[in-house]
Amino acid sequence: MGLTAGLNSAFTGLSVTSRLTEVVSSNVSNAVTPGYARRTVQVTSTGYGGVQVSAIQREVDAVVLADRRVAVAGSEGLDRRAVFLE
Repeated sequence: MGLTAGLNSAFTGLSVTSRLTEVVSSNVSNAVTPGYARRTVQVTSTGYGGVQVSAIQREVDAVVLADRRVAVAGSEGLDRRAVFLE
């Protein structure tokens, strides 16, 4: 491994660690905020010996989200029906 490759690996590693720290601190500071979903960082390796952040994803509970959508749809349907009957 040459000096340039070693420096590149170190730089990209520090950059990813910085981004990970930002996401973790955001998760901690917003832990009790209503509507906030925890975020995770996806890290991948690059072809030349470094790493990079490939994605930042919101973690959501699919079952709770589906139940919420059904409840909102039912509520909206009842509201529309009430407006029509008036």
